Amino acid sequence: MNKTEIIDLLIKIKRRFPSYRVPDEPEPLQEMVDDLHGDLADVPMDTALENLRRYVRSGKPFAPTIAELARPLEPEKTEQDYWHEKMRQSAREYLAEFEEMQKNAAPPPEEIRRIMRPPDNERWEALREYAKQLERVTARH
Repeated sequence: MNKTEIIDLLIKIKRRFPSYRVPDEPEPLQEMVDDLHGDLADVPMDTALENLRRYVRSGKPFAPTIAELARPLEPEKTEQDYWHEKMRQSAREYLAEFEEMQKNAAPPPEEIRRIMRPPDNERWEALREYAKQLERVTARH
């Protein structure tokens, strides 16, 4: 960015942020432009303007910093990007909850473990018998 572009950028910032201080006197203004040129010389004007546009859209009340203007452009996030990020966050939360459940899980009662040890055909018969016992107990109450 050259010094003329920096002056244009300062004008655009001042229009959007009226409280932004730009010196009225030529000498302090020249010093400000020189300082900014030292920091922004290798930043394309299009990049600085797009960063300013995005910054304004973010709703922040104060003028952007040099770093915010010089930031390399990243693609703007689409609605789909936000949806994917929300899904990833949801998955991370679920996995954290799942790990916590695994830590706090209690083993099955010994009676159920005993039923589950035999081969399939015997296991099904033991489960049916256990269900009948539960029905009898709940019928009494």
